[in-house]
Amino acid sequence: MMRRAGWRTLGILGILGILSIAGVLLWQSQPVTRSVPPIEIPLPPLEHLPADLRIPTEQAADRVRQTPTSAEAWGALGMRLRADDWEPQCIAAFAQAERLNPTDLRWPYLLGLTRLLQHPEMGLADLKRAAELATADRPQPLERTVELLLERGEFQLAESLLAKHPLPVARSPRRAWLQARLAADRDDWPAALAACELAWDAPAAQRKARLLAADALDRQGQSSRAEQLRQEAAQLPPDSPWDDPIVAKVEQLGRSIDRDLAGIADQLAANDTRRAIAQLRQFPPNHPQAETATRMLAQVHAKQGDLAEADAVLQRWLSDHPRAVEVWFQRGVVAFQRGDFAGADAAFERVLSLKPDHALAAFNRGHTQKRLGNLTAARDAFQASLQIRPDYAAARDALEQLPSTSQSKP
Repeated sequence: MMRRAGWRTLGILGILGILSIAGVLLWQSQPVTRSVPPIEIPLPPLEHLPADLRIPTEQAADRVRQTPTSAEAWGALGMRLRADDWEPQCIAAFAQAERLNPTDLRWPYLLGLTRLLQHPEMGLADLKRAAELATADRPQPLERTVELLLERGEFQLAESLLAKHPLPVARSPRRAWLQARLAADRDDWPAALAACELAWDAPAAQRKARLLAADALDRQGQSSRAEQLRQEAAQLPPDSPWDDPIVAKVEQLGRSIDRDLAGIADQLAANDTRRAIAQLRQFPPNHPQAETATRMLAQVHAKQGDLAEADAVLQRWLSDHPRAVEVWFQRGVVAFQRGDFAGADAAFERVLSLKPDHALAAFNRGHTQKRLGNLTAARDAFQASLQIRPDYAAARDALEQLPSTSQSKP
């Protein structure tokens, strides 16, 4: 799932797979003229960036200078910064926009989505404020917050928050899916099945709703129908992200950010590895895609079989960016490939401490614990992965194939 958690994923690099980019919908709202103390505009170093990255940010900053008490201007600057992956700067801009207009749900929502990766508790607090402002025609902050609470296992809090903002599930497949998750937690399998049936026609829930419905049918003794649903799910494409107009806008704003790495990806596709490595090593450290370039470089070394150099590349980045979740994750993968299962487990544990809803890290930790002979811990990790992603077929298969816990190391 852009490397930021909670944001819709965008494919940009064949060598890395999917890189997510965050977004927001800019709609018209009444300008706010509340008087506030002067504040420095949070701008990243722009002087060495290409014009298509530099000029839009400078223009957004100019609008803030012209109307420094406008929440809309600050929010637009935050969106521009977020689109180009300038996280610390966009956080400051969104926070100022919320201070100027605390009734606009966009600003705490975007603030929370941005902070989730590095500061999950702060991000959750931001999202809860946005959820309280949600309406029937703008339900996304509420629904995303409830999803996050479910991923964290906080079912009672999720249910109470959803109950404060009722919406008929027949009108909303996403709401039906959330109700199905909550019903399953209560072991109310008939209700879970009924809600899944309302959700599974949506492209964002067609697989996971069928898999949860299959579990509900198993619990009610209907194993034949359950197996039929699992087979249907296996034939379907992966679930798409839920529609989120607040996220969609930044995906449009951020298209140009891919350009600098796209040429390097083309070189790798053409097997021009030496030139690609040279360019990745010289990639500007202040560029918003510098972390992605680091991960690409490590990936190239790993593909060449030089796992020690791949690990060294990742370690150098982590020495200056100790909360880089996806770099920790990649380091865990490299350690696993080297046969250092304890090191891999420690890296995946670090990922989960920074981002508790990282389903793949929990899944991989199940495999490291299995290799270490800790079958009870492996089972717990696979189950945690399924709690985050109920449609995670690989985690379900891993659980079924796990030997009896009586074979664990003492």
